[in-house]
Amino acid sequence: MRAQGDRACVSFVFYTGMGAAEPLINKITSFFTGRFMHCEIVFSEPGGRNLACGVWQGERVFFRHKTFGKDCWQWRTLQLPPNKVRTIKRFCKQQADRKIPFNRSGLVRCITPFPRPSDGKAWFCSELCIAALQTVGLFPDEVPSAVTPTYLYELLGTGTYADASPLAEERIKKKSLRMGRTVRFMRSPLCANKPIL
Repeated sequence: MRAQGDRACVSFVFYTGMGAAEPLINKITSFFTGRFMHCEIVFSEPGGRNLACGVWQGERVFFRHKTFGKDCWQWRTLQLPPNKVRTIKRFCKQQADRKIPFNRSGLVRCITPFPRPSDGKAWFCSELCIAALQTVGLFPDEVPSAVTPTYLYELLGTGTYADASPLAEERIKKKSLRMGRTVRFMRSPLCANKPIL
């Protein structure tokens, strides 16, 4: 969690896929849900490490350190009071500690006029993300089980900026990596300083 003064940052990453190498289930998901087929919540930790929370199909909610070195991720970052970022982080840890499973029926129904009500017993990726934001009063009118990764990206596009991982530029220079043509770098002066605990 990066902060300056009374603001802290929480990021959301959106997976665009790797083209022909992508598993069939991801291609089908993207066909129905839009440009993005997966999303996760990311907190920047002291030392520049990313702590991510999400859930993949057939798995349980995770809350672990993770790198995002491939160019198939796009970032959105929110600036919030530090106590709100801590609340989101605590929610994420609780979901992982409870070993909440993937919400398969919720994912299938999210694109219909009849989304499955969110009950906290199972999550799909964007449902988990929007529920986390709702713990701090953001997007209260959104039905979590009706939010796709693409729709969440659009929601966060209002008043946020696209960004890369805090270590992306350093990795690119060290390893001669390339960024995908759709990733834009924009700086936020509020999220550029050292992490807070």
